[in-house]
Amino acid sequence: MNKEEYSNLPTIRPLWIDLISLTASVFMGIIAGSLIASMTIPIVFKISVEQIADVLLNMEPDPKTGSVLRYIQLWTSGLGFVGGGVFFLARVVKSIDQIGLDIHSLPKPSRLLMALGAMAFLLPLTEWLQWLNNQIIFPESLAAVESNLRMLQKANLDQIRLMIEPDNPGLWPYTLFVIAILPAIGEELVFRGALQNLLIRKFGSNRGIVLTALLFTLIHRQFYNILPMFLLALLLGYVYYLTGSLLTTIAMHLLNNALSLFLVYYFGWTDEITRPEFSPALTVVLASAGVYLIFRLQKLVDSELTQ
Repeated sequence: MNKEEYSNLPTIRPLWIDLISLTASVFMGIIAGSLIASMTIPIVFKISVEQIADVLLNMEPDPKTGSVLRYIQLWTSGLGFVGGGVFFLARVVKSIDQIGLDIHSLPKPSRLLMALGAMAFLLPLTEWLQWLNNQIIFPESLAAVESNLRMLQKANLDQIRLMIEPDNPGLWPYTLFVIAILPAIGEELVFRGALQNLLIRKFGSNRGIVLTALLFTLIHRQFYNILPMFLLALLLGYVYYLTGSLLTTIAMHLLNNALSLFLVYYFGWTDEITRPEFSPALTVVLASAGVYLIFRLQKLVDSELTQ
């Protein structure tokens, strides 16, 4: 779906009904995935039902913790975002080409490379944004809020570290699928394929893209990653708006996830957010190159629309 087709989407139901339906589809998928995982964990990992809570809460050091968390992620992400997104979209679109999931929606290789290159060139900037994000200090009156936000983020990151097992690079193929590929597909289906289309239809392109990026950022519950995550979400939303290709944004999202995972296995895990190794000057140059690629992509798309 290209830029001019957004306004041609049929308005069948009020936005709030579609939003409730989308949310319900995702949450029902997550619940179903959680139930299936819970019922099969004792069989797959040969642990008792009573032991599951201890393993998940890591109350006692257990080598199965990472395996169990990855298994749960497999089911909840697979049925929640991928399954929920597919279930919702199957009821509101007539064919996959309407949301850019067919192979014909892929842009020419040069344009796909522009999109992927923009993502890669902007990654150093996201490192700086993450560092700046972590320098935020709340006023003394909000010290409790800051403490809770940092604790929530640490809990999320601790869970990710347990799933990844940075000291076990042999897990790379499995973690790539569970932590990089599945989330890239599922989140793009739900946020760009479904939510962004709905919000653009109601509020127009600019507000629709920004609102989708904001919701995408907030649902990850990582306040001290808000700035880089919001930037990447804006990039994904705008590229989808330009190209109409969900396959393109899935590839971009996967590139970001896979690179992050590779760096963890290659350089190791660290809980400290240190000053980025990229110099500010190099970061500006690379970010400028990324912006230029998006500008060129927009020009090419616009030239096609005027022909």
